[in-house]
Amino acid sequence: MKHKHHIVPRHAGGTDDPSNLIELTVEEHAEAHRTLYEQHNRWQDYIAWKTLSGQMTLDESSIAAWKEGCRKGGSAPKPPLSQSARENLRRAKLGEKNPMYGVRWSEQKKDHMSRRMAGKNNPFYGKKHTNDMKRYISNKRIERHLNGSKEGNFGPHSDETKDKLRQANKAQFSDPIKKEKHRQAMIEWAKKRKER
Repeated sequence: MKHKHHIVPRHAGGTDDPSNLIELTVEEHAEAHRTLYEQHNRWQDYIAWKTLSGQMTLDESSIAAWKEGCRKGGSAPKPPLSQSARENLRRAKLGEKNPMYGVRWSEQKKDHMSRRMAGKNNPFYGKKHTNDMKRYISNKRIERHLNGSKEGNFGPHSDETKDKLRQANKAQFSDPIKKEKHRQAMIEWAKKRKER
């Protein structure tokens, strides 16, 4: 099996340009990072060398990278959490334990949040999803709706929930102007969906 190795590592400013990539075996890749570590004394090369040579597991290398990043004052990724730890964190924020439980923002607050994230302040400003990404997102939403998520939080609506949604929609669209706007929006959405 061949690995792609960055001659000048990305953590040292190297790019993914083909002129900066060479194919190496796993053993050669480990040796290349050992040599780089001995030359430049960079912790990233040390961790890559130890991981590729089998002296360190992926979990150990993730934790080592996190510790090094914190020690150097960088923004290192958080150490990986076990499945049970993730589940405990999720349960700790359910229902009334959630700090946002029962909170209702005023119209003024909503307007402020909307303006704060508008235009160039929005992290997605000037970006567009590719058609492949749009299809992927759409398929994932359909899959979650039909089968539920991995955590089991989402799935097909119960009859009781469907009835609540129906009642809410009736109340929302009792205004004929809103109803017509919604109808037009759905027609536009269906046209765009067919174009994909």
